[in-house]
Amino acid sequence: MIWTPELYRRQYGAGIGEAALAIGTVAVLGGLLGAFIGGWLSDRLESRGDPRAKLRVLAGCGFGLLLPGIVAPFMPTMVGHAAVIFFMFFFGSAATGPAGAHVQSITPDRMRAQFGAWYQLSLVLVGATLGPFAVGFVTDHVLGDESRIGLSMALVSLVANPVAAWLLWRAYRDAQPASAGA
Repeated sequence: MIWTPELYRRQYGAGIGEAALAIGTVAVLGGLLGAFIGGWLSDRLESRGDPRAKLRVLAGCGFGLLLPGIVAPFMPTMVGHAAVIFFMFFFGSAATGPAGAHVQSITPDRMRAQFGAWYQLSLVLVGATLGPFAVGFVTDHVLGDESRIGLSMALVSLVANPVAAWLLWRAYRDAQPASAGA
């Protein structure tokens, strides 16, 4: 998402205000809706006796994130791109609550603060450093053309999103039912 304003400038000719309005609108709408529905669904599944409810929601969000990052940069208009990344904000935010809750639920009481801090650090390190670095690296050193930033974003998503979805699915599949309720 860090490269999206620049994508809007380079690919769609948008000004910073126009880009900010489009991204901000879908971030607020998709983010709020996703956060609410992800938490609600996780709680609902858990209340119905699913001991792996949080992991089920996470795996579903992983699959929900597969296509938007790959497809969005190929949208012919900025509005079309914004409509597709709505789903990135939605599924990304829907996973946030259940992910943090799952980390806390599998961590011994005396270590929860430390695990929570490590979890948050890992999110920042991957999401705010490795992902944007990969897009810039592919744009400059693989494609060699800064105007092809959209293709770079799609290529990074094409590699990273399936790996993430597969890892989340494996976590769900391999989780012992008793561990999710600990």
